[in-house]
Amino acid sequence: MSADLVEASGRVLDAVVAQMGGSPREGQASMVAEGAAALEDRQHLLVQAGTGTGKSVGYLVPLLTHCATNGVRGVVSTATLALQRQILVKDAPVVVDAVASQTGARLKVAVLKGWSNYACLHKLDGGYPTEGTLFEDRDISVGPTGELGKEILRIREWISETTTGDRDDLVPGVSDRAWHHASVAKPECLGKHCPLIEECFAQAARLEAADADVVVTNHSLFGINACGEGELFGEYDAVVIDEAHQLADRVRSQAAADLTVARVSRVARSLRSNLSIDSTDLDEAGAGLGAAMAPIEEGLLEYRPSALVDAMIVLDGAARRASHEVSEAQGDPAAKLLARAAVDELIGALDAWGRDPDQSIAYITKDESDNARLTVGPLDVSAAIGGTGIGERPAILTSATLALGGNFDFMAAQSGMAVSGVPWHGIDVGSPFDHGRQGIRYVATHLPLPGRDGPSEELLDELVELAEASGGGMLALFASRRGATAGAQALRERTDLTVY
Repeated sequence: MSADLVEASGRVLDAVVAQMGGSPREGQASMVAEGAAALEDRQHLLVQAGTGTGKSVGYLVPLLTHCATNGVRGVVSTATLALQRQILVKDAPVVVDAVASQTGARLKVAVLKGWSNYACLHKLDGGYPTEGTLFEDRDISVGPTGELGKEILRIREWISETTTGDRDDLVPGVSDRAWHHASVAKPECLGKHCPLIEECFAQAARLEAADADVVVTNHSLFGINACGEGELFGEYDAVVIDEAHQLADRVRSQAAADLTVARVSRVARSLRSNLSIDSTDLDEAGAGLGAAMAPIEEGLLEYRPSALVDAMIVLDGAARRASHEVSEAQGDPAAKLLARAAVDELIGALDAWGRDPDQSIAYITKDESDNARLTVGPLDVSAAIGGTGIGERPAILTSATLALGGNFDFMAAQSGMAVSGVPWHGIDVGSPFDHGRQGIRYVATHLPLPGRDGPSEELLDELVELAEASGGGMLALFASRRGATAGAQALRERTDLTVY
């Protein structure tokens, strides 16, 4: 082990533990020492760290100590926006203080999220024509007294007070539908042509991240960076991947593309409403896609049916003609940008379908109304992760579940370790919990399997019973937002417990 960074990181960890009023944890100390050695030796480390280890401190201490002592930048990627916020608000400030006390260098840590996580002042000011008024007569729920209208009014009140425009700072939160009225995706942003560019929240967040010593991001944005030009985070010397067992799936999802009849219809509607382009052939091509997908059963496409192939060829032609018409059209810059973003996204999905079928995966899913969705994505994203994302930079990848049967090879392959060409090794630092004495495993085998309609009544009954039996000391994990929402609603309606 390289002594210098290991010893410095050990002193920082001692300062963190003292500041938190805690006690040393063997697994956390091992994680810090091994992480520091990997960074010093410019190698990759996979760390399986069980519940209670204190993983965030375990990787922040060596990373921030490395950045402070060497004058370099680092990137931390984690699975969700909520975990990003926890790192920024709870864990990083303590470690920053400890690093400053031991090295004299006070590091800047900033969060970087996707563009649409920030409110757009120009959109709220009516700068995007397709939104029209925020309270359109055709949808009574958008009116000032409707639920959506109330949420939008609250966004407007909040926007005059917030200094960040960050959706996570709006508490309590609002629905995705309401937030859509207040934000834009990156391709829809007017950029330097926006009259409110100097006040742009998303741009300010980008500038803050560019000036930071450590950037905390999420796997989705890390995936965009890895699959693109690799310029989102600027220059960085070291990487930490938290919840690393989710990285490949998140990057794969980010690189995947969806096609539905409704999506094609939205593109056609955008062309008509924004630029008065006749998009009849696009609507017809979308209907043809729907007809081709209708008889296909849900699941993996083991081959590509000829009817679907033909429908995609027709849709591709209509989309590219529409793209040409957008280029030739005259009109309001914001309107043209919206139309361009819509048609480019559609063409991107068609391009994904057109790639080598042996290197991609395609499958059909259907909603409760039997509307089909075609999803196409890459089979393997390890080249993007190990090449652009991590590259030759030293990296710490950690999770409570990294090894399969005590072996890290599968996770290393998924995470691009072979592609990066840098030596790696894996360790398991265990958990301070005695799971056999401190927990009970209960498998409710009598419950029906989950389906399209969300959690069953039997499952919700079981959830309520377990929550009451535990007195509320329970964490419920669901595979989907829909399931979590239904579970939370059941607990709020049937118990007096506080539900988060």
